[in-house]
Amino acid sequence: MAVTNQQVAPKYATALYEAAVDAKNVATVQADLAAINTILAGNPQFLTLLQTHVVAEADVPSLLDTLTTGAAELTQRFVRLLFDYGRISALPVVIAAFNRTVATAAGELDATATTAVALTPAQSAQISTAVAAKFGVTTVNLTNAVDPSVIGGVRIAANNRIIDGTVATRLSKLRAAMLAN
Repeated sequence: MAVTNQQVAPKYATALYEAAVDAKNVATVQADLAAINTILAGNPQFLTLLQTHVVAEADVPSLLDTLTTGAAELTQRFVRLLFDYGRISALPVVIAAFNRTVATAAGELDATATTAVALTPAQSAQISTAVAAKFGVTTVNLTNAVDPSVIGGVRIAANNRIIDGTVATRLSKLRAAMLAN
């Protein structure tokens, strides 16, 4: 069974983060990765080009240099490592995982609260406090998504977890229980 980019990205991101911490270079690496991500977003075929054998092997280093121009040596070596290990296509996913790792280390968490109606600032603050306590972080960047189909309550999505306290889910579980009996 092949290992997907989604599965390997956190491992590569953690390794890069630890190397950046050791080099006292986290902010620089994060800025480098943001610049690389911008380049990749503007040129979606770039990674595909590197993966195919259309480009001569001798030209690959210059393409990688173009991608990492101005980046710290650690960032340049990391991108080259991804290429050498056949994981260059994972770069955008690794960048996202790296940013999550940096945020987690700083005690930050991005979360989405899905509710039937828009949250008031007081409700957002209360939910943010509860989510911060649940996940053991200091800061929660809460986004409110409005979905009338939830009927009431709130569904929190954070850190690849979902905490569902919506009325729609409760009704669905109640219906399933009634049909099972």
